[in-house]
Amino acid sequence: ANSQHAPYDVRYGEHLIADVYDALRKSDIWEQTLLVVTYDEHGGFFDHVYPPDQGILPPDHFSSPTEIDRKNFGYMFNKNGRPKPQYAFNFDRLGCRVPTVLVSPWLEAGMVESSRLQHTSLLATVRRMWGLRPVPLTAREGQAASFDHLLETRDSPRKDCPKKIPRPDLPERSLSAALDQPLSPVQQEVFDQVQQLTGHPDSGKPVAVPATQREASKYIAERRRAHDKAGGAPTPPEEPKLAAE
Repeated sequence: ANSQHAPYDVRYGEHLIADVYDALRKSDIWEQTLLVVTYDEHGGFFDHVYPPDQGILPPDHFSSPTEIDRKNFGYMFNKNGRPKPQYAFNFDRLGCRVPTVLVSPWLEAGMVESSRLQHTSLLATVRRMWGLRPVPLTAREGQAASFDHLLETRDSPRKDCPKKIPRPDLPERSLSAALDQPLSPVQQEVFDQVQQLTGHPDSGKPVAVPATQREASKYIAERRRAHDKAGGAPTPPEEPKLAAE
């Protein structure tokens, strides 16, 4: 519930971000730290900028769906063996814009970067700053702009960074109360992944989705412990799927 993913209250995510910042700010590594807060989706909000679709390099030679998808997710294909249009994608475009916040004592206060960045800019920045390898990881990463230049404007780290981030008030209904609610569709998808965990008496069997988030969390932890104790061997994908309803 603190992921800021719809339909949850974003204030819980604000508290999580503040907790991470506060921990870094009082740590011994603060003056060597860059905290990156970014998102994987735009949240459904309108954006007047059309997703770039010209001259975007695919990261590699794969396209969707793959042959692995054909083996494990047959519903992606028509009876003639061709991919259904809704699952066909060549990765030759970018997506909607998402917000990203950079936090570091090596950044000037209120700095705004207006150049086009993308998620692989994180990889490009790390690779270029530390010289991890002479060539890009993928074509997409090689095409991405890095943002290491933003950290090169100062000779010394700032000393005026707040030591504690203010937090918004949380609603009267607490996270504890949320744990007694049924799983959301997204949480059900995550819960389905426990079928990949071995070492438990339920391994390889259909498992009904628990009635509440609290029960699901407890069961996942139980399955994870059993899986780790058994050595973490993956369960073959052919095993029966969990009952989702």
